Parts: sequence; structure tokens; C-alpha cells
Amino acid sequence: METGEYPDKEWFYKEISPVEFEQKYGESLTDASKPVKNNFWAEFVSFYRAGDRIKLYDSPIEDWDALCGREGVALIRDERTVYTLDTAMN
Repeated sequence: METGEYPDKEWFYKEISPVEFEQKYGESLTDASKPVKNNFWAEFVSFYRAGDRIKLYDSPIEDWDALCGREGVALIRDERTVYTLDTAMN
């Protein structure tokens, strides 16, 4: 999802490197010769640019309790969230 200020910055809990991203999700952000294995990640990978920061996010427990929780991964470019992908929702 292209985004402006979603999710709330308070939701970010960890920044990961492209190497950590590949280890966690099995997709390469830096090696264009490696095809995307899972279409779920294709658009996210296509938005990545060298220098982007990758942050994990998780909504507050109250959102999960209210059955509207979400967690995922975001691309941050020039201090602005440019793309997010929810990896879990309830």
C-alpha cells in the first residue's frame, strides 16, 4: 500500500537491514537477479530503493483486542513512509 503517514510512527518497533529482511521474509531487496519468490512481496520489493529504511510495525494491543490489529513492514524514504505491507491482521 502506498502511504503518507500510515501507520502511526508510534507503531514502529524495530528497524531492520536489507539482509535481515531477506533472512526474515526470504526475499532479496538488493539483488535484482533474484526473482521474487512470493507474489505477496512483489510490489513491496519493487518500491525498495537503496538507502530506504525498513521498519517493522505493530498496532497497540487495544487494536488487537478490538479485532482491528495489524503488523507489518514499512519502507521509509527521506523520513516519510512510502510503502507498507501488512503481514498480519485480525
